[in-house]
Amino acid sequence: MRLHRGVALFSALALCFAITSYFRFPILAAIASLPQGSEHVERLETLDAASPEPIRLASFPASHSQRVKLAFEFCANSVGGVQKLAQTADGDRGVRVELVGPRLVAVFPGRVHEVTRKVLFDQVQPGQWYDVSVEFQSSLYVQAQTTAGKSIRETRVRPIECDSVVVARGFSDAAPFNGQIRKVSIQATPNLGFWRGEAIYLGLKLAILLLGGAMLWGMARSGSFKTPKPVPLVPPLAAGPIDPLLTLRAFALLQVFIGHLFWCIFVPEGFVERLKEDAWLRVLTPAPWIGVWVFFTLSGYLMGKGYYSGRYTLSPESVSHFLSNRFLRIVPVYATAVLAVAVVLHPELFALEHVAVLGSILLFDYAGMERLNPIGCLWSISTEVQFYALAPLLFWGLARLVGERHHRAFVGVGAVLVAGLVTRLLIKVVVGREGVNRYIYAPLLANLDMFLLGMLANPAIAALRSRAWVSRFATIPSLLWFLGVGYLVSAYFGARTFTRETDVQRLMIYGPTFVALFTLIAIVCCELGSRAQAKTGLARRVLLAGQSIGVLSYVLYVWHEPILVSIRRLAPTPLSLGDAMKFGLAAAFVTWAVAELVYRTIELPTARLKRKSLADGGGSQEGEALAGGRFDPASPATVFLPSSTPAPTARPSSSKAA
Repeated sequence: MRLHRGVALFSALALCFAITSYFRFPILAAIASLPQGSEHVERLETLDAASPEPIRLASFPASHSQRVKLAFEFCANSVGGVQKLAQTADGDRGVRVELVGPRLVAVFPGRVHEVTRKVLFDQVQPGQWYDVSVEFQSSLYVQAQTTAGKSIRETRVRPIECDSVVVARGFSDAAPFNGQIRKVSIQATPNLGFWRGEAIYLGLKLAILLLGGAMLWGMARSGSFKTPKPVPLVPPLAAGPIDPLLTLRAFALLQVFIGHLFWCIFVPEGFVERLKEDAWLRVLTPAPWIGVWVFFTLSGYLMGKGYYSGRYTLSPESVSHFLSNRFLRIVPVYATAVLAVAVVLHPELFALEHVAVLGSILLFDYAGMERLNPIGCLWSISTEVQFYALAPLLFWGLARLVGERHHRAFVGVGAVLVAGLVTRLLIKVVVGREGVNRYIYAPLLANLDMFLLGMLANPAIAALRSRAWVSRFATIPSLLWFLGVGYLVSAYFGARTFTRETDVQRLMIYGPTFVALFTLIAIVCCELGSRAQAKTGLARRVLLAGQSIGVLSYVLYVWHEPILVSIRRLAPTPLSLGDAMKFGLAAAFVTWAVAELVYRTIELPTARLKRKSLADGGGSQEGEALAGGRFDPASPATVFLPSSTPAPTARPSSSKAA
C-alpha cells in the first residue's frame, strides 16, 4: 500500500502542526525573547547594602517587550513565619521572593485568581549567605535560579507587573526580612515581546493551515489522480436501528458533564468533608478527564473504521473528502459556540491583550491553559482535529504493519499500551510535576496511543468475530453492566482526587492506558453484541436513552461549560448541597434545550450539506466520537443516528442521514 506524494506532504504538514502545538510554550517564549534590533542590557542600579532596611530600586515599569532579571544575595538572622525579601509590584501582580519558615519561595501570578509558589531552597540556615536570581517577562515566563543549583521555569503565567522593586520587605511594612541583603541588581533586555512573539507564532500556524487547505483543495479538484477501488481490510459489520456506540458516547459525555457540574462549577460548601462522610455523594464526582479519554479512543476506532472498511482510501481525492467531512462536522458548531461566547460572555477576547487566545482557539491550537479560557473544554477538540489530520498517515502505517493478518492487531494493542505508558512516564521525568498538564494531559502527541488503540480495534474485532467464546462475553447486557461499573470506578477516583486522597498527576499518567483498555472492551461488546438482546426490556430502554444523549453529545460537549458558568452566577454563594442540586438540574435542562436548538439549526443543515457533497463528489461518511453517528458498511454514504423518522427536521436515529 503506497502513500501518494500529495497525501504524504499533507501528513508532514499535519505532523509539523502537532509538534509545534506540543512545544508551543517554549517556542513562544523563545520567539518573544529574541532581541529587537541590537541587544541592549540596561543595569538600572547596583547596591551593596548589608542592612535590614528596605531598598527601593529606581522606578522601573516592565513592558511586554522587556525581559527583567533581579539578583541579590541574602543572609537570614532567623527563620520562621513569612519574611519578604523582594517584591516587584503590590499584591499578587508581580513576583515575590519570600522566606516561609525555612523555605525560600518564589511567588508569581498563576492561573486566574491564583498564585503559583515554587520552592527555591528547601532549608535556609541562619547566618549563611545565599545567591538568588529571578528572571521574568510579562505574560510569558518566570525563571528562578539559586546557588544550590535548583532552578524553576514556569511559562505562560498571568501578566507580571514591575512597578518598582522593593527589597528587604514587601510594599507594606508587614512581614519584613530579618537579615542582610547585598549585591542587588536589576537588568532589562529589550526584545520582540509577548504580543509580537504570539503574533509570529500564530501567523506560522495559520500559514501551515492555509497551505494544508490549499493542498486539500488541489487534491480534490485535480483529475490526474486515479482513485483505487476500495478494498476493505476488515469484513463489514451488520448495522441496525439500535447503535450501542451512541450509548458509549453518552457514557463519555455524562462523565464530562456531571464532573464539570459538581466537580468544578456548582461545588457545595464543605463538599470535601461531605464526600468523606457520605459515600453516596461520590456518584456526583466522576472524573471529567476519563470521559475525554473514552472519546479519544472511540474517535480512533470510528476514524479508522472509515478506512479499514474501504469506505475511504489513501487516494488524494478520498483523503480530501475525509477531511472536508470532518470540517463540516466540527467547525460550524465549534465556531458558532466560540463566537457566541466571545460576543455575549467574553467581549474582552476581542481586545488586543486577548485576541491571540481567540486566534489559538479558532486555529485548533488551544490547550485550555491561557490567560483567559472562555470554553476550557475545547482543548480536546483541538487534540481531536489534529488527530483527524494525521489519521490517513496513521492508517497507512497500521495497515502496513497489520494488513489482513488481523491477529497481529493484538500484538499492536499490547505494544501501544506499553509504549503510551512508558512515554508519559518519561515525559514526567523530563518536565517534572509542573509540566504534566502542559505536556501530558492536553497535547495530541502524549495522547496518541489512545487514538492508535482505537484504530487497532478494527482488525482486532475482525479477528474476534470467529471466536465462539467472544459471543458469550460480548453481549449488550454485559456492555451495560460494564459501563455501570466503569461509572462507579470513575466516580471513586474523581472523589479521591477532589479530596486530594489520590494524586491527580498520577492519574494523568496511568489513567489513559487503563481507560483506553476499558473502552476497547466496551467497543467489542458494542460491535459484536447481538442487537436481538436489546429488542425489548430494560436494555432497549437504556440504549435508546443513551442514543438520545449520544447523538447530541458533540453539541452538549461544546456548549455545556459556558451555560453552566452563566447559570452559576445566578446561584447564591456559598452554595448548599440542596441549592447545588437544584441549580445543577436547572443548568442541565437549559443546556439540553440549547443543544436541541443548535442541533436543529446548525448541525442538521450542515449534515444535509455534507450528504449532498458526498452524493456529488464521492467519498463516504462515518461517525466520530464527539460528533456524528455510525455508518452502515453495507450501504454507501449511509449513517445511522438515533430517531425513527427520516424527516430532515427531526433528529435522525435509525434513519439514513449524513
